[in-house]
Amino acid sequence: MNKKAIKLTSEALIEAVLITIVIIAFAFYISSLKEDTLIEKTAIIRELSMLANTVQTSPQDVIVIYNKNNLNKYHFSFKENYVQIKQQDYATVLYPYYTDMMLLMMLQEIDKKEQIVLSSFKDSFVVSPETIVGFASQRGYSFNPISAGGNGVVQNNGLQKNAQSALSLINCPLAKSTAALTTIVLDAGKGDYAAMPDENEQEIFVLDTGAENKALGIKEHELTIKTAIMLETALRLKIKNAFIKKTRTQNEDESFTYYERLQRFSADDNLVISIRMYQAEENENKIILYILSGKNELQNQKIACLLMNELQTKVSGLTHKVEIRYLPKTDDYYPILEKNSKENDNLAVLLELGNINNKDNALYSQPDATVDAIAAATAAYNEDR
Repeated sequence: MNKKAIKLTSEALIEAVLITIVIIAFAFYISSLKEDTLIEKTAIIRELSMLANTVQTSPQDVIVIYNKNNLNKYHFSFKENYVQIKQQDYATVLYPYYTDMMLLMMLQEIDKKEQIVLSSFKDSFVVSPETIVGFASQRGYSFNPISAGGNGVVQNNGLQKNAQSALSLINCPLAKSTAALTTIVLDAGKGDYAAMPDENEQEIFVLDTGAENKALGIKEHELTIKTAIMLETALRLKIKNAFIKKTRTQNEDESFTYYERLQRFSADDNLVISIRMYQAEENENKIILYILSGKNELQNQKIACLLMNELQTKVSGLTHKVEIRYLPKTDDYYPILEKNSKENDNLAVLLELGNINNKDNALYSQPDATVDAIAAATAAYNEDR
């Protein structure tokens, strides 16, 4: 009997140990699943894939705000027809989704945000952490706002056959302006001296006059400073208590260089408006606005959008619809934008206001309308807080 009791006790003990091992192993498994979040990530990207498919195929304009616990732990991207979710020290999880090739796409990468907004407006599909209405872009290419009527705002080639179509307006981002404009900087393009070697390889300073219309005797640097002076007055009337300053005057001496002009910007500036022109062989008359991606990307989009709407409404004779070019963070060809958008975190937009070879050029044939449009857009931005 004792031997049998001992045997039963040993078997019970072994069974208890095995059960304990199974329980511990199962607990470790559950704990690892919780830590790995594989199930959660898989569920999230399948839901996002379904939403992306649904939003794109909706016959009506639609906004879907996707909120879920723990979204702010992850990094999301929507590249190459895959929703991708990343988490530090874990493998990337991805799931396919449909993309409508007839739509313009703005697919932002979303890192540790509380929500994801998917929207479809007319010809655009947008994924962003904020609500952005009517915008579509691909980083490094033209930033193409979409008109409220559903027609693309940008026409890159050829002349506009229907002049009235240039009046199409767009829906601007639904984000409030970040702060009151207390300091606005007006930058008149060109007009500074560049160090150049002469025939004896001695360094001399040469005035950079910019684009030139020899037939009319008009130079870019003269025209842009006159416009900056007019704009200074218009802004003082529309925006009270704002300090308006210019980066150059009409009588700078030969010690004034482009580098020194860049030093006249300050981290305290709220908004920089740089005025430029361009030169083209064809008889075109179009306006191009340049903005830079980065910390103030959405606000730069907003001020550029407001400027575009006002310019399209008030400036006549444009052969193209106003174009907003959206530059990548790595662009080095626009130092004024680099200096302000990246170094100083200022709002900054560079305006190329027409082709100086065209006698109907927007800037010198309609300076009052051009200045009024820029001032009105700036005031509208300032008031929308």
